[in-house]
Formats: sequence, structure tokens, C-alpha cells
Amino acid sequence: MKKETFKLVRVFLASPGDLQEERRLAFQAVNELNQTVAPYFGYRVELKGWEDTLPGSGRPQSMINEELDRCELFIGIMWKKWGTPPSKNGPYSSGFEEEY
Repeated sequence: MKKETFKLVRVFLASPGDLQEERRLAFQAVNELNQTVAPYFGYRVELKGWEDTLPGSGRPQSMINEELDRCELFIGIMWKKWGTPPSKNGPYSSGFEEEY
């Protein structure tokens, strides 16, 4: 039996909290892509977001940033909210801004 190999493409999805339905649809679209055309071209897409970050010690946004650093692509979606500041004294006005 021949073993298939795929090129893994890691994608980070960033957005403020007002886009939960859009995030759900993005994950659904990637699942559909992986089940249909991606294998034909020898790819597998792994979509990651803040909700995939495992809990740990330290600043939560720093852990999200580590996940982001492992990705080749970044997708940012915006609507009405800019997001929540990741820290009180930091240079970023929202987690989205820091991820971008």
C-alpha cells in the first residue's frame, strides 16, 4: 500500500469576538477543502485560532503568539469590534492588533 504524503500549510485565523459565526464557517470551509481538493494537490490545511491555544502559565496572548509563529499564513477578519487589549500596559490596543 502506497503511503501518501502531503504538504502541511498552517494558517492562523485572527478576529475579534464578534465574528464567532464567521470563524465557525472558516473552520468548516477548511475541513471541506481538506476532504475535497486539497488531497488532489498534495496539501492539507491546518487552521488555527486563539481557541486552539492550550492553557498554560504566562500571558495568554503570548501563548497565542507562539501558535501564530508556527503558521505560514495569516487571515484577519474584522467587523464592528477592534478587540480587547491583551494587557493594561502593553503597546497594543487589542489582541487582533498584536497578532497582526
